[in-house]
Amino acid sequence: ATGSALTIFKAPIDLLTAKINVKSTQLEIEELELERGKDFLRAQGKIDISHEHGSRGTLALSVRNLSDYAPNTLLSSSLGLRLIFQGRTASIDSLQLQDGPIEIAFNGTIDFTDLQNVGVTLVPSQALFDLSWLPTVDCVNALQFLPAENVAGPSPGIEKIDLHGDARSGRWNIALKKDAGPDEEDAICVAPGGRSLKIGVRDRGAPEFGQAALRGFQYGDRQPLSFSLDRP
Repeated sequence: ATGSALTIFKAPIDLLTAKINVKSTQLEIEELELERGKDFLRAQGKIDISHEHGSRGTLALSVRNLSDYAPNTLLSSSLGLRLIFQGRTASIDSLQLQDGPIEIAFNGTIDFTDLQNVGVTLVPSQALFDLSWLPTVDCVNALQFLPAENVAGPSPGIEKIDLHGDARSGRWNIALKKDAGPDEEDAICVAPGGRSLKIGVRDRGAPEFGQAALRGFQYGDRQPLSFSLDRP
């Protein structure tokens, strides 16, 4: 099946292509693709309709500007994403964000067993730093990425980013797990209320000297983590 003149999140879709096979115990999505300009969403997989948690499959997504689809999102960057689903969990095989000249890569997990308490964990593949110490507002309306090389003074490193929320009500929280100092958790709100959460990003090709070496001396060396990321 194909279609046009469609919308998703109130944005027009240029083309929908779907090939779905319905069997006695299984729904097979052989092909599902939505296109809008150079943006696309592709999915394939199988859903075992005889068991509640019997679904599995993959989803690939490429978007040039997230705010085109969700004006109140934390990000206005481009996004590339590949998910692998199994039941009511998914592994983030690859997540690539690009905000101007800055590129950030993550992998992680999604748990949507309870739609009123969806959990997303993002683990960065490069050094990230929290630049928003001593916030005066406990509500975040945007993520702002800055080159870490331009940051003066030591800042705590971000080991992972957790998002928790209710998919039905739209109430979400964001938490930063840091390697020094207290962890941080804030509610997500809509501008003009709230503040930007500023995150410093070190280029993946940059040598690990300076600030990172100082933190390692002060807080003890940690075992390095490495992740294999495939672009969608």
